[in-house]
Amino acid sequence: MGMTSHFPNRSRKLRVLDLRPLHKDFWNVWAGDKAGARSLEGKHKRRTQARGPRMEGEKPLTVLIDLYLKSSAPDVCLSYLFLWVQGRKGLVQLGCKKLKISTVATQSIVMFLEMLDLDCMEEVEVCCTWNLPTLADFAPYLGQMRNLHKLLLSHVCVPASISPKEQGQLLSQFTSQFLKLECLQELSLDSISFLEGHMDQMFRCLEAPLEMLSITDCHLSESDLQSLAQCPGVRQLKHLNLSDVLLTNISPEPLRVLLERVAATLKTLDLENCRIVDSQLSVLLPALSLCTQLTTFNYLKNPISVASLERLLCHTARLSRLSLEMYSTPWEIYGAQGTSHHKRLEQLREELNRTIKPLEHTRTVWFSIIPCRPCDNQRVWPPSVPSILEGHGSAERALQILDNFTKTMKKSCQMVLSITTKSTKMSSKDVPPLQELAMQTLLRDENLIISSLGKLPPVFFLELFKQACERGLGNVLKKMVASWPFPRLPLGAMKKRNFFQIQEYILEEIDRVLIQKVRPREYKLEVLDLRSVGQSCSDVWSGPIDNWLPQTSSEAKEGGKQPLKVAVNLYLRNDPANKLFFLSQWAKKRKGLLEVYCYELQIWLPSLSDCKYFLECMNLHHIEVLGLYCLRKPAFLLNLNSYLGHMTNLRKLSLSNLHEESLVSPEERKHIISGFASQLLNMECLQKLHLDNTSFFQGHLHQLLGSLKTPLDDLAVTNCQVSDSDWYHLSKLPCVSQLKQLSLENIRLVYLSPEPLRVLLVKSASTLVSLSLEDCHMKARYLYAILPALSNCLQLTTFNFYGNQVSKNALKKLLRHTASLKHLSMELYPIPKDCYEDNGTLHMEYTGILCDELMDTLKAIRKPGRVYFGADRCHECNIRYIYNKTMMCKCRRIAD
Repeated sequence: MGMTSHFPNRSRKLRVLDLRPLHKDFWNVWAGDKAGARSLEGKHKRRTQARGPRMEGEKPLTVLIDLYLKSSAPDVCLSYLFLWVQGRKGLVQLGCKKLKISTVATQSIVMFLEMLDLDCMEEVEVCCTWNLPTLADFAPYLGQMRNLHKLLLSHVCVPASISPKEQGQLLSQFTSQFLKLECLQELSLDSISFLEGHMDQMFRCLEAPLEMLSITDCHLSESDLQSLAQCPGVRQLKHLNLSDVLLTNISPEPLRVLLERVAATLKTLDLENCRIVDSQLSVLLPALSLCTQLTTFNYLKNPISVASLERLLCHTARLSRLSLEMYSTPWEIYGAQGTSHHKRLEQLREELNRTIKPLEHTRTVWFSIIPCRPCDNQRVWPPSVPSILEGHGSAERALQILDNFTKTMKKSCQMVLSITTKSTKMSSKDVPPLQELAMQTLLRDENLIISSLGKLPPVFFLELFKQACERGLGNVLKKMVASWPFPRLPLGAMKKRNFFQIQEYILEEIDRVLIQKVRPREYKLEVLDLRSVGQSCSDVWSGPIDNWLPQTSSEAKEGGKQPLKVAVNLYLRNDPANKLFFLSQWAKKRKGLLEVYCYELQIWLPSLSDCKYFLECMNLHHIEVLGLYCLRKPAFLLNLNSYLGHMTNLRKLSLSNLHEESLVSPEERKHIISGFASQLLNMECLQKLHLDNTSFFQGHLHQLLGSLKTPLDDLAVTNCQVSDSDWYHLSKLPCVSQLKQLSLENIRLVYLSPEPLRVLLVKSASTLVSLSLEDCHMKARYLYAILPALSNCLQLTTFNFYGNQVSKNALKKLLRHTASLKHLSMELYPIPKDCYEDNGTLHMEYTGILCDELMDTLKAIRKPGRVYFGADRCHECNIRYIYNKTMMCKCRRIAD
């Protein structure tokens, strides 16, 4: 009766009907007590304000549920709920935080999804076997879940009837939705068959930094791992799970790069059953030892020797937070039939004990015996592990010895710990227990928090602020921001589940303080940093992180009101719902009270009018990184000139995929390039210039580079057509005299003279560190012409020569000329053309013989670093086979 009445019932206060079974306290009946109710209420309030005033009785009732869609029909209560919602459309709003799908027909899923308010969805689990077309049908609904924090997909297959082109289109429909999931923090992919060869497409749309990534039981290629390591979305990972991903035939380099990128944040690393061999492990160890926040490391079911286990334990000894480690027992303890050698086990216990003794923190270490062949079970020590599986046979003796070893190891660790003096320096990540108790007491009473703000020590203030963000305490956050005692607020690093609601609270309060004639005495905020990378939640003090910003003079600080500096990184795509659009309006509204500073600006927009609002609201002088991508209208560059002239501190400029959508006359082309080049004259700080697939500059490249006054550190001209005049003038330009990195990938040098490249190498010999000549289709004659100059590049550490058509003898000559290059640590060479059949097929047996012979030649000259031999790229999938590291792609295996 209450819901259908034409007149509002003034006594009815019910706003949220919560049908979820997970609440701890039945008596939490106030909307403010539940984050879910509060977020929905706030969202409804914003919608009401947008539509205009409404009667109090017209507000829809919000019904909260957790939905589990199973193969069986919905139960009676759920069926009635759906019928009720349909019958009370506009009066009842159905919200779902958690959705789990298990073997339900697609039509039923669509019917349920269309009844839900998808914007409040936070967790989605798909635990059934879907095919790729079904996933593509689900994609539009996924894109509406803008507050999604956790996504789990399991067992998605690709039907054999789907062509590669159709597969790419379906995958694009799904991955394009990731651009909208700005709150996504946890992504789990289990047994996903379409991942292999498509990792780049899968993750390049992922902008939000993930905290947890799990890719399990999937087939991945080396290029997939390379794409994953370079993905912006993994830069702040705390938990990484790659269990059951076969890595034996893949180069460890991408995984090493990935571990280095996440070293500052990674807490959990799971590499169980990846079949990593000792040679791969040795490459990973330096990166692993940098993961100082690591607490859990799972290395079960990986073959390992005693020597490698000792090295691994020595590297993990540097990780003071590591508390749980899981390893397989070394393979030397087993015989041909899987039986153990008892004497060797005794020796092993003593060797590992000597390795462990110097450790300075308590560790829990588990060892597993190889699975029993009859039952495939494995035994893990200690026996108190809940998931213990009993083993069989002669492995029992191995366990007894390892038990004794681990007990001795734990005793020695505790004894060392008892005499170790720990630092008493307090940090925001190491709050004493007494303060934890005080914080728990404060968090129970918002009024108590607000009244205590002026008495809190700084480190406790920051911890309390994090907890208030986590719990969505809007009133508390406003009061804390109004009395912010630090010069910085790293808001971009505090992305939580309810980030955009929290951001709204904080920005609203900052705006209120800005317009006050007299600001609170405790308020010290100078920099509001909205960047999600390059900082942490604890960066509240001014330091090197703000060196790119203009410094505030002491006179300005003493004088009172100074403009608030707002630091951002802008990634402008064709997205009408860009969350940073408010910046231009806010800066315009509060002109003189705040100034917007952008460190990195990346533009994927076809027209300058789409981004001029951002360009006009910020101080262009402080932009240091600029990227321009997919520009189909070269006139964009001409219109950009007025803004480029102000970017005098630019340090890196990238242009990619610059083409002509329509025919441009030679005079117009010259006019556009001359105007763009004239702006480069003002960029005296430019150090890195990357030009990729920019056919528009063909014939005018020397004009562009000739405008640069100062020497570059990094020059990349890739996937471009270079004219004879451009190539001739390149080595004569002043900007290439001190290069540290040079990349000429996929430029067909076979049609150009080798002399300019030789001169270029001579000019930069004393500084060049990295040289990439990949896929330049160079032949022996060309190589011989540049060898003397190459041998003088004594600082070279990385040399990429993949994709060049040279013989075994030419490669041997190249290796001999690298004898003086003592710093070389990464060398990538092509498999000799002698190994190919007339039809282009690679002769595998002869490849092994020649590559081993080349390695022997190199070892006789000097001690090599990481050396790989790669075949030409596959014409179908563009994947390169690496000898002794990766598997041949499916296209070539089928052809063979």
